[in-house]
Amino acid sequence: MKTLKSVKFWVLLFFLISVSINGFSQNSHVYNHEDTLRGSITPERAWWDVKHYTLKVIPDFDNRSISGVNFIRFKTLKSDSILQIDLQPDLKIDSVITFLSVVKFLIKA
Repeated sequence: MKTLKSVKFWVLLFFLISVSINGFSQNSHVYNHEDTLRGSITPERAWWDVKHYTLKVIPDFDNRSISGVNFIRFKTLKSDSILQIDLQPDLKIDSVITFLSVVKFLIKA
């Protein structure tokens, strides 16, 4: 009788562990193009290395919003013309300026 309880215990334990492992390995997130851009080292990200950020934030309490400026100093690792910067969805770029010249930019959503 003791052996039967022991076998039931081990079978139940094995079943619970199997279900747990299978549950953790399931990935329910569907990846999209934005996911492949975020966090991965793309060619647009590989040619420059950030050395310093200066962030100036201006809160507007009446309108419940913020605005600001982000200065990025980076080292060029190799020549390229497209620089990838990731933003949270609520953040917007209104201009890009380099060496006192306004630069065209593209937002990929």
